[in-house]
Amino acid sequence: MATPPAVTKFEVKSHGLPDEVRSLNKSRIEVVRLEGFTLGRFKFEPGWRWSECIKPIVNTDLCQVSHVGYAVSGRTTVRMEDGAEKTIVAGESYTIPPGHDGWVVGNEPFVGIEVMSAEQYAKASEELLREIAEALHDVVLLSDENRTQLLFVNAAYEQIWGRPREELYVNPLALLEGVHPEDRERVRDAIVSQSRNEYDIEFRVVRPDGGQRWVWSRGFPVRNAAGEIYRSASITEDITDRKQVIESHEKLIRGFTHDVKNPLGAADGHLSLLELGVRGEMSEAQTETVGHARRSIRTALDLVSQLLDIERAAAGHVNIERERVDLGATIREIVEEFHFAADAKRLTLVELVPGDHGDDSFIVESDRARVRQILANLISNAVKYTQPDGSIEVRAYLVDDGEGPRRGRWVALSVADNGPGIPLERQNLIFREFTRFNPGETEGSGIGLAISQRLARALGAAITFKSTPGVGSTFTLWLPRDPGLKPGLV
Repeated sequence: MATPPAVTKFEVKSHGLPDEVRSLNKSRIEVVRLEGFTLGRFKFEPGWRWSECIKPIVNTDLCQVSHVGYAVSGRTTVRMEDGAEKTIVAGESYTIPPGHDGWVVGNEPFVGIEVMSAEQYAKASEELLREIAEALHDVVLLSDENRTQLLFVNAAYEQIWGRPREELYVNPLALLEGVHPEDRERVRDAIVSQSRNEYDIEFRVVRPDGGQRWVWSRGFPVRNAAGEIYRSASITEDITDRKQVIESHEKLIRGFTHDVKNPLGAADGHLSLLELGVRGEMSEAQTETVGHARRSIRTALDLVSQLLDIERAAAGHVNIERERVDLGATIREIVEEFHFAADAKRLTLVELVPGDHGDDSFIVESDRARVRQILANLISNAVKYTQPDGSIEVRAYLVDDGEGPRRGRWVALSVADNGPGIPLERQNLIFREFTRFNPGETEGSGIGLAISQRLARALGAAITFKSTPGVGSTFTLWLPRDPGLKPGLV
């Protein structure tokens, strides 16, 4: 008979404050860990049946976990593989070996307390997670901190890469052999940086038979209870079908914009001839009408161009030209460009960029034109929506690891206003195309933020916002300072 673990610590824990909670279909498990033991309070709702609620997840015919417990309330029936069947009722203790099905009897939930050693619980948890991972269509990969030893990869790798997963246990970087040559260096950089940073990247996989798949992969370091990195993990999804839909949509938009821009451009050309007096001198009213018509055409042409931009960004066809960008100088230039528009509304527009740090703290490697485009859009929105006599503050500051949108060091560029704020019920729509909150009061197409968000992702950056109705809004562009967070990786 196995010797139970020795108990040396006096502990009391409440299942009302469990160490872990697992919620599955019609069930809830509250786990409390004590020295050498793990106790779980199980609650199965009426209608729960293992073969219907758990089997599709773990993909085994019967439950392969052993149970030792006490029934608190309700009734449950257990049927073993050999057909033996018993009903457990409140007040009874039980042991159930692997190889069984079970279900709740009646209209009352079944509540039970089960106990096992910490070692048994860890083994059962690991087996359950492996069974779940094997049933997924996404590639799940777990390795040591430095990606030198593979701990687990599921069968989806063979389905997407078309290569045996055993090769990864010999060399975890063997997956790069199946990455398209044009994407390989970018993916390698992402994997190498994973010991410090998260990554979020799309790339192509070339199978041995010549077939090509588009995948989306997210990698992240795994930390232990002390906050130390001890493993690396990644999840990779096949997005080939989604990519094909996006590219088809982009082709449609390109054709549409070409067909629309040509007649609009021709109409603008004829109106410009009228302004030049080719058809005779126009009256003041006629000149004003032609001017309005030309401005409307330019607005339509700009909207068509933005539609094409957003489709390119959605398809990942954004051209990024990296260089050293002085963010302090960039902010000062853009703020100066918007002073006239701010003065026209009696707005106070100020920029707060710290002085010389004695280093290159506010110089990042990015795309100067794209950074300007994003920041100009944020300032333009603040000027557009802030009421007269309001104020706008554009600020740059440094952020250390743990304080930004993800791990790593960042330069934050924030645009804060004391405008009307964004209604709480509409804040989840802020980055959707054609979202406008006051269409009758302000000009614009409502796609500037959608484009800016996608450009930020292409830069390895992020845009976040905080808004309080009646108080104002703050939009922040986060640009990575760490070399590991390169454009296109996040």
